[in-house]
Amino acid sequence: MRVIVTAGGTREAIDDVRFLTNVSTGRFGYEVASAFHLRGCEVVLLAPEEMRDRRWYALPFDPVPFGGVLDLEAKLHAAIAAKRPDALLMAAAVSDYVVAERADGKLSSGPEEMTIRLKKAPKLLAGLRDRCGATTLLVGFKLLSGVAEADLRRAAEEQTRRDRLDLTVANDLALLTSQRHPMWISTPSGEWTALDGTKADVARRVADFVLESWSRARRGGVAWTSPEGASQDSQGRSPW
Repeated sequence: MRVIVTAGGTREAIDDVRFLTNVSTGRFGYEVASAFHLRGCEVVLLAPEEMRDRRWYALPFDPVPFGGVLDLEAKLHAAIAAKRPDALLMAAAVSDYVVAERADGKLSSGPEEMTIRLKKAPKLLAGLRDRCGATTLLVGFKLLSGVAEADLRRAAEEQTRRDRLDLTVANDLALLTSQRHPMWISTPSGEWTALDGTKADVARRVADFVLESWSRARRGGVAWTSPEGASQDSQGRSPW
């Protein structure tokens, strides 16, 4: 089974020395990739360059490095084109906005105020179903912060339908600690499965859930064929 995993945060350059990014370390995506590797899968990990230098990085291969959203898009499309994955997990924290005009060199630090104009970044998740085809199991991630579980669930279900995903893994930043990494898995049929434990514990359970879902879909001949984004088999039945 070939699995592509993206991990870590994108970096949107402002000038030659500054960039916009987010709080993602990429550790959870790394743990997911590690879990698939230990289960005998062929894994391609896309992650920021510095991840391979982390003390916890122990995979026997280097990640494919990316910088900003457009770089991640190009590297991801190349990985898909090289060999279509059986499963693709978009665990990377992808910026919603990119810098509209990157400055050449280094901006002066003299002004008391500085305005940086941003523009909407492309939604990478939205185009993956058409690029990967009907048989790749697509997993999106949805992170919110300080919301009610019902709101998190609603956002996950909306993403699953809109982007024609097989699964969405959702979590709330406000609930994460160094010891606990609670998450939920949402399916197209409305199933809502809670996971809890350390990052490594939850990553292993996510990998097992994906592997079982992929095996079940193959046994049932499931493919994404509905233009409305409903996951169906050849008889029009939902896989879950």
